[in-house]
Amino acid sequence: MTFNHTTQLILVAVASILGTVAALHTHGYVRHSSEVDALYISEFSLLANTPGLSQTVSAKPAEFVARCADGYLVMDSAKASKAANGLLVDQKKRPVTCVSQ
Repeated sequence: MTFNHTTQLILVAVASILGTVAALHTHGYVRHSSEVDALYISEFSLLANTPGLSQTVSAKPAEFVARCADGYLVMDSAKASKAANGLLVDQKKRPVTCVSQ
């Protein structure tokens, strides 16, 4: 069985890509994400304070508690059975900052 030059180049390219990915994975540089890493918990809305506009909210509190951690707003689940927490981000995945007192 003889290989021409093009076939050899393709085989070497595929083998070097596989070898590079295997070496990076072995040393821990390839991170495999899981469902928990990108868990979509809920969607939030901003109620702007506009003079003369009456707005109503529910009397029942949300199932989340917000806290300021390292200058960013972190949301925690208020229920002990659902121990989920995460950084609050906007639609462009930019973190929401906060001022700790």
